[in-house]
Amino acid sequence: MYPFLENKILKHVKAVAGISVHLISSDEMRFSFVLLRRQKGLLTIENQQEMLTSLEELKKNIPNKVPVLLSIDGWGVLVKKILFKSEDQNDSLYNSNDFEIRKFFTGENKNGYMSVIRQDLLKDLITNIKTIGAGLLGVDFGPYAGIQLLMALNKEGEFRIGNRLVHIKNGMAEDIKGVSDSESSIISIGEDIISSALFTGYAMGALFFAGGLQGLEGGTEPINEFLYKKLIYYMTIMSLSVLLFGLLTNYFAFSHYQTRLAMLDSQFETDQSLYHKLEESEKDLKQKEKLIESSGLSGHTSFAFFADRLAFLMPPQIVLEGMNFQPLEKKLKKGQEATFSERLITITGRTPESLLINDWIRSIKNEKWVRSVDMVYYGQEEKSINALFKLEIKF
Repeated sequence: MYPFLENKILKHVKAVAGISVHLISSDEMRFSFVLLRRQKGLLTIENQQEMLTSLEELKKNIPNKVPVLLSIDGWGVLVKKILFKSEDQNDSLYNSNDFEIRKFFTGENKNGYMSVIRQDLLKDLITNIKTIGAGLLGVDFGPYAGIQLLMALNKEGEFRIGNRLVHIKNGMAEDIKGVSDSESSIISIGEDIISSALFTGYAMGALFFAGGLQGLEGGTEPINEFLYKKLIYYMTIMSLSVLLFGLLTNYFAFSHYQTRLAMLDSQFETDQSLYHKLEESEKDLKQKEKLIESSGLSGHTSFAFFADRLAFLMPPQIVLEGMNFQPLEKKLKKGQEATFSERLITITGRTPESLLINDWIRSIKNEKWVRSVDMVYYGQEEKSINALFKLEIKF
């Protein structure tokens, strides 16, 4: 994996569990762990347990989202002192197909140490630990993570690390020897007091957050698995986010166009209603024109001119519902002669604003043929948007 991606993924790891496996025999082992969390550059211990007898107990105490670091020591882990220049000779003592070798040096041309573990034992432990937490970040066997942390902190003297007694002097591990399993001690790191059984797990977690966890034998494959799993997880989250964004965009677009469609449908129904009213008004106008013609009244040609001028001056927002020239003074009754209001025009219609009527009235008054203009009615129905009005024009 590219170092850039690796650093980005590992940077988001805020907590790790350092697991120490103490091998007692071929059939018996104990598990200790320490849960470390990094907050604002400080490490805090959230939980710790020693000498658990089963993996099930271990799983119960480590959260699913926390990755783990594995340290192995005890029966089955051989620690030998070696010379830096003769390390190849030490390798030849073991069949690389059967054994995993871990070397640890504190400087050039100095004595170092080598840990050896059977590969089948190591693989079995790795397989079991992979089922705990969020995945395996790294593996070490022997006391070297603890030694590395103590040297980084410039600690000197004798320290109990697991079942090993380590003597550190002048920045080097002078001696490593086994001690009785019944013995125990504590190590102070700042404000943290760590028992010898937990110290290698604690050291691996602390070195991981410090970026100084080096030389993990068998650790490349586990951390790569963890990184690829995390990368797939982030890519899945990103893909789902893009999909969700697309769905939300489509939803809002659909809602927008659905709302516009509803508005257009409503407007169409309104316009259609007005169109029918206009048709009815035109029919009514034609009937009244015929009535005027049949009455023998003169001025038909002038009426056409007046109607044309009134329509020309009318604001486009006003909806005309009726225009009567010399309307009847009274309703017709059987046996009575019809009487008409001479030189009078009545107009009815609807307007969205009263100012439009005022503007129209001023324009009509400027016509030379107009004597006066009066608004005889202006009102608005409860469910109507436009107000109803009636004008009387004398000429």
